Amino acid sequence: MSANCPFDPKAFNRHFNHHAPEFGANREQIFDDLRERCPVARTDAFGGYVVLTRYEDIVRVARDDATFSSEAGITVPGLPTTEMLRLPIGIDPPRSFKYRNVLMPFFRASWLKKLEPWVNDFVDERIDTFIESGKADLQSDLAHPLTANFIMHMTGLPREQWWEYSMSVIASIGAVRSDIDDKWIPTRAETTALLSEEIERQRQSPRWSADEKVLPYLLQVEIDGRKLTHEETLGIMELLLDGGFDTTMAAIGHSLLFLYRNHAYREQLIDQPGLMPGAVEEFLRWVTPQQGLFRTATKDVEVGGVMIKAGERVFLAWSAANRDPQLFALPHEVNFDRPNRSRHLSFGIGAHLCLGLNVARLELGSSLSKVLQRLPDYVVNETGIVPAPGLGIVNGIDHLPVTFTPGKRSGIRAL
Repeated sequence: MSANCPFDPKAFNRHFNHHAPEFGANREQIFDDLRERCPVARTDAFGGYVVLTRYEDIVRVARDDATFSSEAGITVPGLPTTEMLRLPIGIDPPRSFKYRNVLMPFFRASWLKKLEPWVNDFVDERIDTFIESGKADLQSDLAHPLTANFIMHMTGLPREQWWEYSMSVIASIGAVRSDIDDKWIPTRAETTALLSEEIERQRQSPRWSADEKVLPYLLQVEIDGRKLTHEETLGIMELLLDGGFDTTMAAIGHSLLFLYRNHAYREQLIDQPGLMPGAVEEFLRWVTPQQGLFRTATKDVEVGGVMIKAGERVFLAWSAANRDPQLFALPHEVNFDRPNRSRHLSFGIGAHLCLGLNVARLELGSSLSKVLQRLPDYVVNETGIVPAPGLGIVNGIDHLPVTFTPGKRSGIRAL
């Protein structure tokens, strides 16, 4: 918007649409306006849904799985009926806990701690591919390969196919990468078929032991005295792909862009690397990579003084909750010392709290630390920044081109 024709959040909010192009560019104005005037709002977009923007309302709904169900779909528009159910997020407690408990051993901080050296080595390996040139795209050259290879590595999927598996997920949320327009991008259905074949291949000929990787574990574990069906295994693996590729990639891109635009923060992290854990948590709050998820009311219920009818879809806008001034002082500012930063909802809350929260912290922390160590003077080419088109689901960046003083390769490889 030009200075002569500024964005009008009130006008936008008459027909709020989280997939509209204006949403990604003006998210904070939009949510600030709704939170102040109409914190429990309705829109006619996509057949109509309720929009929640206050922290307390969103927490209440997210914790009440009996009244607000995930089983009617967690996105709007929803996934095509031909696509596989995602487990455990696509079902309600207590059934969801069975699948969640199956995955928990691989997402505990203690288990992920063993993968920290691999992550650090992989980031160094990726930086080696461009550090001598003095230029890079920190999204396509670093963030995307990192998040994709990590999921392939921890699950036991073939790492050499990281691009095929990840691009279908990224493309499915609306991102179109100009640097790969001349390449074939698999559809999500094609990736599902690829994944299904790999599951059967590993069922017949295991590549890893069950205590090493997620997929062989799923093929051996039992719930209710039986092994998981092929459909259940596929549903769990699909969710891991959905959550593992683009959200942390988005957090990395926005954090690096902020540190370029705000040199004092960059120098602070370079001089005081001990601040990194707090910085990671604050960036997760400030960026909020996943904009929000949907629930469906199972009965008439009042939220924030507004009656929500049974069957209405409700948008739990994590990004709005994370900028609620009732909980976070000066919410639009970044503060590495923010006392309550860990109360953010970037991973959701309640029974469906994101299992990958420690993965995101690990990948984001390693990426920021290594870039600041090895490319401390990086300069972003602002005209080359390309936001992801599909900002209604993930607040992403497709391209973040930078230049920097060339450096030496480390020679490190992630095995």
